[in-house]
Amino acid sequence: VLKADWSKATDGLPTFSNNDIMSHLNPIIPLLAEGERVIIVETSTEYTPPFNQNLTGIGGRKFVDIVMTRPRFAPQLCWDGIGCGA
Repeated sequence: VLKADWSKATDGLPTFSNNDIMSHLNPIIPLLAEGERVIIVETSTEYTPPFNQNLTGIGGRKFVDIVMTRPRFAPQLCWDGIGCGA
């Protein structure tokens, strides 16, 4: 079972709830030991090509990247002002 200790979003996007994590991220998170934590960073950006789509065949698109890493020097990472889970 996956659960969030905390979630931080920017640019008006919503934070992840535990249900969001189970539905959106569960398929891509590697198998973890019980009680293990990972830091997950999801970034995205809209791309508009500098040239006409008819000329290049490349249209605008949204790039999304999700990166996971284990904390190296502490069992978990806390975000200032949000707090940590149990």
